[in-house]
Amino acid sequence: MDPASLALSLVTASAASTADLVAIRLMRRNADAAANVVELIDAANENMDRIRAAVAPGIGGALDVTA
Repeated sequence: MDPASLALSLVTASAASTADLVAIRLMRRNADAAANVVELIDAANENMDRIRAAVAPGIGGALDVTA
């Protein structure tokens, strides 16, 4: 194998390794973002439960919110 081919294979392997690292980091960020969305939805559900508990019965039953 000539030196140019060897150098090219090393550079290609290094670039592939870098691309793999970038992909892994992006996957981790996506997983973190998904976890944050789940936490946000859980917090919203807890807040809605508190709001529903604080409102007197019959309030908002005939509310029309169509646009």
